[in-house]
Amino acid sequence: MENSVSEISTPSKSNLLVASNIKFLREALVDVFSIDSNLVMAGTAENTIEIIAKLMLNRIDILLMDASMQDALEAAHEIREKFPLVRTIIFAVVDEVENILKWVEAGVIGFVPCTSSINDVTKLVSDILLGKQQCSEQVASALMHKIASMGIHHERRRSQRSSVLLTKREREIMRLLTDGMSNKEIARLLNIEVATAKSHVHNLMTKLNLKRRSQASNWIHNQIV
Repeated sequence: MENSVSEISTPSKSNLLVASNIKFLREALVDVFSIDSNLVMAGTAENTIEIIAKLMLNRIDILLMDASMQDALEAAHEIREKFPLVRTIIFAVVDEVENILKWVEAGVIGFVPCTSSINDVTKLVSDILLGKQQCSEQVASALMHKIASMGIHHERRRSQRSSVLLTKREREIMRLLTDGMSNKEIARLLNIEVATAKSHVHNLMTKLNLKRRSQASNWIHNQIV
């Protein structure tokens, strides 16, 4: 029988949610992990909608999700955005470079290959939670290149940020734009003509390569990331 979501873990244990659209697989995984003294079964989910619902209603520390579920990859992205403290591990995943990179970009912390047996899962998941991941040499190499390219991208962004210097007036305009003010409101607050305010806004957006006024807040955010 599948566990309910009524069990509550102690502070030293982690709540585990198992998700798969295959019932006997869910039940088998629950049986396997129920004997782990470091985990408390927090129930199961048979689709991605149920996953999100249970994450909203319960404190889930670890999500073990079937990679073959419909919309599983999209769900992983959503979980990363809405529930950043949840550690997502996928299983039944094809151990190929492009496939693994998609899941890594979606925010999963590890994966259990589809070639693994049910008896291997507990050891593999335990290793992942300890920061260890078994994978092919090709996948390991691809992940290293991915990390390196992310570092290069970050340095480029830092360089681009440092090369954009705003004048005092431009900083004032930017602050008012992030507050959602119109050209007319900006003109009134700065005691300038509306046409002048419009010109300042246009020049600032051109300088920062912004297409819409709403992008001003994102630009500010990127300066501190």
